[in-house]
Amino acid sequence: MSSFGAMTITNVGKQILSKFVAGEIPLTFSKLALGSGTAADDLDCSQLVDLIEWRQDVGIATVAHGENGDITIRGNYTNAGILTPYAARELGVYIQDPESGGDVLLGYFTDTLPDTVPAESIRAITDTIAITLVISGSENITAKFDTGQFATIQDVEDRRLTFPEVYPVGAIYLSTVDTDPGELFAGTTWEALPAGRVLLGAGEADSGTVFTAGDIGGEEKHKLKETEMPAHTHRMSESNFTGTFRGWKFDPQGTGVFSSTYIGGGANSRDGGGDAMYRVNFNGRHTHKIETAGNGVAHNNMPPYIVVHMWKRIA
Repeated sequence: MSSFGAMTITNVGKQILSKFVAGEIPLTFSKLALGSGTAADDLDCSQLVDLIEWRQDVGIATVAHGENGDITIRGNYTNAGILTPYAARELGVYIQDPESGGDVLLGYFTDTLPDTVPAESIRAITDTIAITLVISGSENITAKFDTGQFATIQDVEDRRLTFPEVYPVGAIYLSTVDTDPGELFAGTTWEALPAGRVLLGAGEADSGTVFTAGDIGGEEKHKLKETEMPAHTHRMSESNFTGTFRGWKFDPQGTGVFSSTYIGGGANSRDGGGDAMYRVNFNGRHTHKIETAGNGVAHNNMPPYIVVHMWKRIA
């Protein structure tokens, strides 16, 4: 934010400053603010009462009084809660209106080479804005600190969480080290959760299935049932009938002696001497073979995973 130019004091700010210099009222800085608006070339910024396109407030962290009557105001800001990146082209300094108690824009800065404040989902940032002003009677200048954004050391001490608050009974503890949490946190008792299970959110899923905390289910491997198999086809092969038959025929020498022998197989057959013809019909006598597929082995039913040790606090 180093490219912010000179500050323009607003008309409303001038009125309050004149009363302050005359000793009629105290001067209390209330906040800083960042915006992404661009002032038109013909805009008189002294007429502004707020930023052109406000983006976020910046709470005042410190106000330091210098030896020459100058004061330095610092505010710390983060991009927590910022969903859309923006170019910080505007900076406003606000004071408290002594009559209404509201915030009044005292000074307005513009940045010709603005930094981009990224969305919190991209990366987290924390930065400091420092503004030095020279105002007559600076000993009567105070600041309204934004305790909602900046915690004091005592606030941190007061809100230091105890272990029972972080891991109450029923909480799950995960680690890649096989050390019982009871050895790490005195006075607590834990039980190891069954191996080979993943954690699943309780409640009603989008599918309508209700999952109750503590229930178990699922399979590491699963063998499909017939009703679970997808529709599919099997290949079929066909075999033609082949073979021989027994028939009677006359003796080829004409002796009148009957003899029997096997003679060929087919729809029509004639003996060598031409004494007899036999017609045999084999229509429909063939086989069909349907091939089997699969071997019935259970398949892996696991999602991508990382193995950790899991315990549940029971006391």
